[in-house]
Amino acid sequence: MSLFKIRIEPSGDCSQFTQGTLLMDALAEMGVFINTPCGGNGHCGKCRIQVEGWFSQTDDAKPHLVKDYEIPACRARLEGDAIVRLDREQGEHGNSGTSRQKHFPYAAVDIGTTTVKLRLSDFKSVQDDSFSNPQRRYGHDVISRIGAAADPVAASKMQSLIRGAIKNSVGQAQTVSFSGNTTMLYLLLGLDTSPLGHAPFTAPVRDFCTGSILNNEKVLILPVADAFIGADIVGGVSLVADRDSANIFFIDLGTNGEMALIRNDRKIPATSCAMGPALEGMNISCGISACTGAVTHIKEQCGRFNFQFDGDTPLGLTGTAMIDLLAILLKNGIIDHSGKLHKTSTLPQPAIFETGGIRFFENIIMTQQDIRNLQLAKGASLAGARLLLNRAGLDQKAVDKVYIAGAFGENLDIDNFRQLGFLPSFENADWSFLGNTSLQAAERVLTDADFFLHAKNIRDRMDSINLSSLPDFQREYLKALNFDNGQGGVT
Repeated sequence: MSLFKIRIEPSGDCSQFTQGTLLMDALAEMGVFINTPCGGNGHCGKCRIQVEGWFSQTDDAKPHLVKDYEIPACRARLEGDAIVRLDREQGEHGNSGTSRQKHFPYAAVDIGTTTVKLRLSDFKSVQDDSFSNPQRRYGHDVISRIGAAADPVAASKMQSLIRGAIKNSVGQAQTVSFSGNTTMLYLLLGLDTSPLGHAPFTAPVRDFCTGSILNNEKVLILPVADAFIGADIVGGVSLVADRDSANIFFIDLGTNGEMALIRNDRKIPATSCAMGPALEGMNISCGISACTGAVTHIKEQCGRFNFQFDGDTPLGLTGTAMIDLLAILLKNGIIDHSGKLHKTSTLPQPAIFETGGIRFFENIIMTQQDIRNLQLAKGASLAGARLLLNRAGLDQKAVDKVYIAGAFGENLDIDNFRQLGFLPSFENADWSFLGNTSLQAAERVLTDADFFLHAKNIRDRMDSINLSSLPDFQREYLKALNFDNGQGGVT
C-alpha cells in the first residue's frame, strides 16, 4: 500500500503514513491530539482543521482534493501527501486545548478507556484537564485493545500514544499518580495484556513499580485486583470503605460497569460488566461527550421537549440526556418496555418521526438501534448487580447506601435512571453521586501517604467475580434487558 507524507505547519514536522490512515490517528502519532467529543461520528465539528491535499471520507471512498479548507479529522482518510495547518493552541496543547499558565508539580491521571482525566495541582490551586484516549483507533473497549495488543507493533504504538498524550498534558510535573482499569495500566506500562483477555482472565501483575515512565518524574500507580477489577474501582471503593457499618453498593458507570458490595470487615464481592461506551456518547448515532453544544438534560414541559445545552446550536446528546429522553419516551408510550419504538400521536414537539427513528434537530436523531445499544448497557448493569447481591447473600432491601461514581453520574437524573431499571430498586437506600472517584483516589495518593497502603488492603479483601463464568448470567442478562419502569429491579 502507498505511503504518503503529512507536514504540519508552522512547525514543519513531517511523518509518513499508509494510504487510508485516518487523519486524527496520524496526527496523534505525531503528538497532536485532536478533541473528538462525538467519538468520531463526524457530527459535532469540534475536530475540524485546515488542510491541503488528497483525502477521502470514511463513508465515501472517492478521493478528492482539499485546499485551504477545514475538514473533520475524525472522518478524513489520507489519499496523498498533505499539509495540516494548526493554530498555536492546537500545536502546543493538542487534544486538551487547555493553556497551562503555570507550572504544576503534581498531576493525578485517570486513564479511562474512552476519556483520560487529569488534575494538575500545587496543593494551593488545581487545574482539571481531559482528552479522548488516543488508543481508540484500536477499539472502543478493552477487549478490542487486548486483541490489538497481540501484535507487538500495535502494542508499542498504543503505549507511545498514551504516554505522549499524558506527557503533553502534565507538563513538567515532578510527581504523577495513575489510576485506571487494568488493561489501560498494562498498556501504559508495556505489560503483556494477553492474560487479561483469555480464560481464566488473570492479572499476573497487580502491584506496579514506581519508576519514571514520562521524564524523570516520580510515579505512583494504584494497585489492581484482577483483569477486570482495576485501580479505578479499587481506588473508588477505598474512598468509601470502612466509613461505617452500612451495607454499601458502589458502582462506577463508564465503558465498563464496575461494582462492589461493601460490608464492614468482610470480603468485598466485586465485578465488572461490559456496558459498552453507550453512556459516554459512543456507538450512538447522536451521541457526544460533554462539550459546548452537547445536550446534557431533556425535560418535557407542556407537550414540548426542553433541551439543556451550552452554546448556540445543539450538536448531540450526552449519556445523561439519553437517559432523560428514554424515560420520557417510555412514559409517553413511544417506546414500550421491550424497547420497541412506536409511532404515536403523543410525541412531544418539536420532534418528528422519520424513517429510522425520531429527529429532534437537523443533526440529532435517535434510532431504534441507539435504543437497543442503551438497552444492552442497561441489561448488563442490572444483571451484574443482581448476581453481585446473590454472591453477597443480600436482598436488595438490605442495602443502606448506593454510591454512583464516574463523570456520567455527576449530571444524572436519578429518578429517570431508576425508572429505566439500570439497577435494582434499592428502595431502603440513600443514593449519592461521588463524581470521578478514580481521579479522586489518584489525587489522594499524592496527599495521603497512608492511602496507598489502605488501597492495597482493600484490594486484598476483594472477591472478584467473573460474570461470564456464572451459570445464571445469561438468564439474568436476558431478564434485565426490558425497561421495567422501576419494577424489574426487585430481586
